[in-house]
Amino acid sequence: MNISFKQRMGYLEAIVTGHHSLEGANRLGIEMLDYLEINHSPRVFVNCLDLQGRNTLLNQYQHAKFLSDQYSSRLMKGTLKAIKFSYALTPHFLDNTGFAENVAENRGFWVKTFNSKDEAVSWLLDT
Repeated sequence: MNISFKQRMGYLEAIVTGHHSLEGANRLGIEMLDYLEINHSPRVFVNCLDLQGRNTLLNQYQHAKFLSDQYSSRLMKGTLKAIKFSYALTPHFLDNTGFAENVAENRGFWVKTFNSKDEAVSWLLDT
């Protein structure tokens, strides 16, 4: 898995590619938070539309918990400011139940998932 960043008008786009694994997703989550500590953006769109593979509900839970805990820890230390995140995912990765979103939001990670870039960016820029 790989991640690259592009500054867009009003938000940062994080582009995730490659073959999905929980370890890779956690590693890229750390890379993204490290990047945001240096290059703060109040809005981040995570584009996973070219990500390949599959995901399980357990992996979604573990990744949402891991990333939100990392994010919250950095907020408490003062190395990050509050950030609004939106994700665009293919049907193989999208959790229609909202379970992963709830796991993250219950830990202070403001996030919403979508199946299209347009919807994800629109929600991100809405507030």
